[in-house]
Amino acid sequence: MRCGGRASSSAEPLPSGSSAAWTRLSRGQRLFLLPLPLPSARGCAFGDFDNDGDVDVVINAVNDFPELLRCDSATGNHWIKIKTLGTQSNRSGIGARLKCVSGDRMQIDEVRSGASYASQNDLRVHFGLGKATEADRIEIRWPSGQTDTLENVAGDRLICVEEGKGIVKSVSFPPK
Repeated sequence: MRCGGRASSSAEPLPSGSSAAWTRLSRGQRLFLLPLPLPSARGCAFGDFDNDGDVDVVINAVNDFPELLRCDSATGNHWIKIKTLGTQSNRSGIGARLKCVSGDRMQIDEVRSGASYASQNDLRVHFGLGKATEADRIEIRWPSGQTDTLENVAGDRLICVEEGKGIVKSVSFPPK
């Protein structure tokens, strides 16, 4: 796994000139290379715990306190997180399929529940926008069959989207 990149089963070198590190908050350690020396664990959860636009990890250690690995990358890239609020569909929007288009990049993700043993990933859907400062279009297909489309949504923020209404709340976070 690599902070600021895609997950993998082995350590990957960071791009030249990048500034990325994991901070192991429970022990006050700053780690620059993975894999990490971690205790035996039975699950992990992924989400942007500090709302800075990169994905952090909580590991459920056996007979020990949970480990929070906070990703402290400084890429200069932008992002958007979407919290779905179902009305006809379930309240959390679990099962909603989201498509984010920004420039020539299209990404698709779903709101999912459960992911690892005794763990729950963040229900907010996270899309990286790269150097783009906004998402050109976000399309949400709800479990009920309803489709909501949002245009020109500014990045570096969390938006809450209610089924059938669109954006009901937007909280911006300063870029790193």
